[in-house]
Amino acid sequence: MITTLTACAMFSEQTNPTPDLILPGTRTLQTPDDTTDPASSPIISATIPSLESEATEIPGTSNIPVKLNGLKVVYTINGNLWLWEDSKKKQLTDAGLDYSPTISSDGTLIAFLRQVDRIHNELWGIKIDGSNLKRMVSLDDLNTIGGGVLDPNAVAIAPFRYEWVPNTHILAFNTQQILSGPGFALLDDLNTVNADTLDLKFTLLAGWGGNFIFSPNGSQVAITTQDTIFLMDSNGDNYRPVLTDDPVITYSEVRYYADPIWAPDGSFLRVALPPVEPLAESNPMTEIWRISADGGQVIKESEFTTSPFMVDPYGRSLIFSPDMNYLIYLKDIDPPTENKQQLWIADGNGDNARLFLEDRLLQIETWSTDSQSFLFTKGEDQQAWLGHIDGTARPFPNDPVGMMRANWVDEQYLIYIQPYSDQFDLILADIQGNTSILDSITGAPPAYDFYLQK
Repeated sequence: MITTLTACAMFSEQTNPTPDLILPGTRTLQTPDDTTDPASSPIISATIPSLESEATEIPGTSNIPVKLNGLKVVYTINGNLWLWEDSKKKQLTDAGLDYSPTISSDGTLIAFLRQVDRIHNELWGIKIDGSNLKRMVSLDDLNTIGGGVLDPNAVAIAPFRYEWVPNTHILAFNTQQILSGPGFALLDDLNTVNADTLDLKFTLLAGWGGNFIFSPNGSQVAITTQDTIFLMDSNGDNYRPVLTDDPVITYSEVRYYADPIWAPDGSFLRVALPPVEPLAESNPMTEIWRISADGGQVIKESEFTTSPFMVDPYGRSLIFSPDMNYLIYLKDIDPPTENKQQLWIADGNGDNARLFLEDRLLQIETWSTDSQSFLFTKGEDQQAWLGHIDGTARPFPNDPVGMMRANWVDEQYLIYIQPYSDQFDLILADIQGNTSILDSITGAPPAYDFYLQK
């Protein structure tokens, strides 16, 4: 659960949006008839003919615990989607242009990006069994979204962030402008597409949206811009600002977007706001704010010094536990000494802070699903360690060095990528050190997502 989202952006001046722009637009795609050009058809095939063979067994992965028999992992190999399930793998797509899959909350659908050319991408979907491959958002749709606000230096509009609305088959996404020079510019919009009907809605046009975080039941969404946090019903109603602050200075083309976190029951959000001038000499403070779900109560709960948020490329100077009862954060040593930092743990509201450890090149990774343990790395080789809320820490079993993209499946198991000289292993491990290689991939490290049947 990452508490910040940074986005490289070189924004052109935009006219302030007028209230009528918030009215949602709608597009409905119809199933093409037999005369439709296949290249422009949103529905490509019901099943990929060349991929109908049975799933193949992966040697050495038959020792997956019974309690994880419902685990499905979708990942990429050389631009194609693959499914791992029950110690077998199956190829889902064969275009060689697909990446960044994300699985719906019911485990039945996958959304992903498909590269059209060097600068253009579309949003596609497929059932997790490999059937019903669809183009969900086309280049024409993206150009419609960007029309009228396109930067003169922009050469394309592309999806930026996309997530399934909880408990639905609706995919929410925002977009970016790909510029002819360095950087990119977010349009600060919000759109949705129904994967079953292909209905596309432009819920918030450019200037009204931004980074978005849906509540656990999907009924509400928090929207953040560079200076404001908004709340809104998922259908676009009841749009209102709840917290405003000055934009964070990042000393670069990177623009900072806060990333509020919803409480598990959806009753409130918390957000960590870094200082406006993170590198100021006056020891600036990071603030913890609590926002009620109706937006009626907004309280600053605490403030304290942390490492600058932009030091870590993933922005993980501070992360909240899933249950919101704890947070961990990094703090620089003053004066700076041999790349050393301190790792602190505190209550979720920032109170009761205590020093957890001090070491070199610390990096926070992720909390376990039960909020009792967290993963962090340290040292020149970025060795993985497990910390516990009781103050203890131990090396992660089998001493993985260079662990990448770690995610907890539940309180006992996690998935991560282990790089080697010529390959990347996608690994399922438990906290006792037992590991199973789901697949070994040459080329680029795989993007992946997983679903575990409850």
